[in-house]
Amino acid sequence: MDVEDVKDRWRILRDSYVRDWRRINKNVASGASTPKSESSFRFSKAMSFLADTMKPRPTSSEPSSSTIEPVLVSSQPVYVTNNANENSSKRKRIEDKEDKNYSEEAVRTAVVNEPAEKDEVYHFAMRLAEGLRRLPHRERAELQTEFLNKIMEVEKKLELD
Repeated sequence: MDVEDVKDRWRILRDSYVRDWRRINKNVASGASTPKSESSFRFSKAMSFLADTMKPRPTSSEPSSSTIEPVLVSSQPVYVTNNANENSSKRKRIEDKEDKNYSEEAVRTAVVNEPAEKDEVYHFAMRLAEGLRRLPHRERAELQTEFLNKIMEVEKKLELD
């Protein structure tokens, strides 16, 4: 995999996590007792570190006090401009740049820390992981337990000899 592939994969994973996070954490009307739904994103737990960097967006149904302008009653029309949208889009662009810098740094770190050559044990483990992912949860858990038990047996046998 080259750096561009890793960047594309990271972008896809990050965007999928953010969409799922927003779906779960969307604002609910005040006083509503709807429980949060479960995450449908496969890597939700693994990518939960991203939740610290995300802030809920203000909704149009709950305006902040800074966006409410007093209206004067007079015979002449009054024009009110709202700079909140301009500031919001500027802030979003800055946050997007920060996100991009963070993701590029994460990709560089991952590429640098990745071993140059992978041995046959690594490839065997990846093949096992691929097969395990296709199994239902219960069977996968049982098989993982069997693998670990077998490894422990062999390690104990080797220590005794």
